[in-house]
Amino acid sequence: MDGRVASLLGHESSENIFFAYGNDQRSTLMSKDEGITWYNVPRDFYLDTRSKLTFIPSKNIPMQVTNLAVSEPHASYQFGNWGGL
Repeated sequence: MDGRVASLLGHESSENIFFAYGNDQRSTLMSKDEGITWYNVPRDFYLDTRSKLTFIPSKNIPMQVTNLAVSEPHASYQFGNWGGL
């Protein structure tokens, strides 16, 4: 995906348009080729498109605190053979 894309906003299914926020946290981007090429679009164009019944918003996935950011693993972490018997 283009490095300018920060987060996906949604998909307008009747015209196959994807919308995203840019990395600058101000620009609104649009792609008509499934995310290969992104173009800046006016925010009003996104807002108008978002009001259509065929617009599917992206799902918000909250950040979760994990034990992976510490030097020692959590006490309940177990070493094992992933996928093995």
